[in-house]
Amino acid sequence: MQLTYNKTKTSEFYITMTDPQIIAAVISAQQTSIATINAAQWAFVASIIAAIVSGGFIIFAAKYAFQKGLKTQEHNNLLEARREVYLNFVSQTQKYSYSIHKFKLMNLQEYSLAMLQEAENIQSSLQKCILISEPETRLKADKLSYSISDNFSEVMKLVEKWYKCTNQSKKSEIDIEILTSLFALSDMSYSLELCFRNELKLQNKSIAEEEIANLRKDYDLKTKDSIKSSYL
Repeated sequence: MQLTYNKTKTSEFYITMTDPQIIAAVISAQQTSIATINAAQWAFVASIIAAIVSGGFIIFAAKYAFQKGLKTQEHNNLLEARREVYLNFVSQTQKYSYSIHKFKLMNLQEYSLAMLQEAENIQSSLQKCILISEPETRLKADKLSYSISDNFSEVMKLVEKWYKCTNQSKKSEIDIEILTSLFALSDMSYSLELCFRNELKLQNKSIAEEEIANLRKDYDLKTKDSIKSSYL
């Protein structure tokens, strides 16, 4: 660096100073300024990239949470729908079984109309079960549906035969035959109910199921004895 000082109009006094330290300081300051600018630029770019990545992660997390929540809600809705359908089936099964034994309280025409309505109700509930169930359960429900149709035809023939019969002993046998026709149907229905329980995430314990099966057999035997005694 060269400094020039004009002391008077007629004479000039020149001071020339070259200081390596000053030159180095200026260069260093310039380099530092450039480095600072570059660092700031990179920091700005890095902050933008971080914001983009962070924003993308937030969007992904929100979307994942939404989809997971949606699936959970759909699953819960399906379980609730199944619960309603299955409970309705159990109710209709009981009504069908009880209605079969009402032939002693009605004439043949009234009984036929009543049983036709009960058969339609249980078939309708079964179709709903078939629509909303898992494949294994659907298969059992479908088989039960055909069995109910066969049972309905069989029961109606037996009841008509019972109405026409005048022999009490014969009537007792027909009555028991009507009851017995329900046993296989009852077993199929119970097996289907166990499938329903599995789909509803309810536990099925083999010991409890065996005890229930024994209770049902005992009840069937008592019902048979009751029918026989009613004709004596």
